[in-house]
Amino acid sequence: MAELADSSLGPVIESPADALVEEAWEAAPADRRRLALEAVALDPDCLDAHSLLAALSDDPEPHLRRAVEIGERLWSPLFDEPLMDWSGMAGPRPWMRAMRDLAELVPPEEAARLRDLLLRLDPADRFGASLIGQGGEDAV
Repeated sequence: MAELADSSLGPVIESPADALVEEAWEAAPADRRRLALEAVALDPDCLDAHSLLAALSDDPEPHLRRAVEIGERLWSPLFDEPLMDWSGMAGPRPWMRAMRDLAELVPPEEAARLRDLLLRLDPADRFGASLIGQGGEDAV
């Protein structure tokens, strides 16, 4: 199962299915979904596989919701870490993108919770969380 790990670039989520997800991103479009599903079968907590499935789906919400749940569970031990640069490190970015994308699909109350968490973790608002719920062409 996926777990939080240290790397030379800061904390990351490592999954036994990471190699399959990398293969899926590099595969022909017709093979991406199959490989992403294999990754989820190998590790249901593979956040990157759920994010890829969301990108490939006509109904991305269930996959984004799962990616957000996984990320929240795995990253929560670091929420109060004062030196954690959430948007400056590569590790949390897939989770933060999933939160931003999910916030555009859910009811306003849930979107506000996701927006507030993104802004708490990334006060510089590099993910455009302040635009969540505003609609229009400029929204993320």
